[in-house]
Amino acid sequence: DPAQSAFLASKYGNTGIAEKKYLDITAGFDVSNFVFENFYINLQYNVNHILDYEKGLLSGSLTEIEETGHKGIWAVSYEFGGLKYKIELAGNYNFTQKDYLLKPSFSLKIGPETKIIMGAYFFGGKRSTELGQFKDKDFVYGKLEHLF
Repeated sequence: DPAQSAFLASKYGNTGIAEKKYLDITAGFDVSNFVFENFYINLQYNVNHILDYEKGLLSGSLTEIEETGHKGIWAVSYEFGGLKYKIELAGNYNFTQKDYLLKPSFSLKIGPETKIIMGAYFFGGKRSTELGQFKDKDFVYGKLEHLF
């Protein structure tokens, strides 16, 4: 609709994209050998705030966006068997939109620079949220990694 296009162009420029100033802060810690040998932990807390927020804004993936968002991000892993095996659980949880991503994995070293990794991605939340839009897209994967 040309009338709608003119409205968007006048409000958001000719691309229909709203440029907003925002504040994005992440704080956390990252520790190897936490509590016991070969246990790694990375915990982060993220807050972002859109300074000139307007109701109805959508993210780049066309999902709802709030004025202020709070998110927890983590990765914990443990290596054992002479560092031959590694289990890991990583992911994030959005406290504002109540959506999440869980990423468990297991890796096996089969050589000095080669390993096999098996894992999965699990998504959850309402379909209108950043991660919830993928809630029916859970998957498992296998990966052969060689560094040279």
